[in-house]
Amino acid sequence: MNTAEIEMMVEFHRHELMLDTREEDLRWDRWTNNVETMLGHSLDGDQEEDGYSIDRAHDFYVDGLSAVDATLEFKILRQ
Repeated sequence: MNTAEIEMMVEFHRHELMLDTREEDLRWDRWTNNVETMLGHSLDGDQEEDGYSIDRAHDFYVDGLSAVDATLEFKILRQ
């Protein structure tokens, strides 16, 4: 493989990584928007005081909870 071919492969993989990251960001944005809509407020809160936080939401997202399941969990935590 020559230098030009290696540079093209590196650029291709960098572009793929950028697209994957962007798609994940869009999924996260849609997910949080759905949870906030169902809760009726922002997720920007203090977990201990409010029963919800963006950090806890991210944990739920990474764990694979649906927006509906995360909303239910937040509602249970606030009781």
